[in-house]
Amino acid sequence: MNDPELLSLIGGLVALLLVATGISRGMARRNPENPVIQNLAQRVNAWWWMVAIFCASLALGRTGVFAFYLILSFLALREFVTLSPTPRGDHRTLMWVFFLILPLHYLFAWAPWYGMFLIWIPVYAFVFIPIRSALAGDTDRFLERSARLQWGVLTCVYFLSHLPMLLYLPIQGY
Repeated sequence: MNDPELLSLIGGLVALLLVATGISRGMARRNPENPVIQNLAQRVNAWWWMVAIFCASLALGRTGVFAFYLILSFLALREFVTLSPTPRGDHRTLMWVFFLILPLHYLFAWAPWYGMFLIWIPVYAFVFIPIRSALAGDTDRFLERSARLQWGVLTCVYFLSHLPMLLYLPIQGY
């Protein structure tokens, strides 16, 4: 990607990480046993990995960026579902969410089919999720379970998918 603004942003981020690395290593030399300083060093190292993976996805082009965010959405939604109580009756609904709703949403984003990208989750998925849960026959706390899964899909897939869309948004005169 030859976007000068994006390259300068990444350059500034790398410079900031170099400063943070220098500070954390300097602090670790003075007090290597302090758990707070060890935590800081671990966080700075994690940020290096995050920036490296993001830059690698940018190097792979548009498809690489969308694939990166699809994987990121999958992992975020998986973590959300793991932390939310999920009864056995919702497992088939989760299968549909993970392996149909999520990939199709990113396919619409990548295509770019903007109209379907914008309404796929807030309209079609939000109708499909409760219907699929109802077909499972488990009515215990039905509204709570449906709302929790819809909120997870909205935050982990729909909102996160706007980042690559904004990165590749065609702006006239730019």
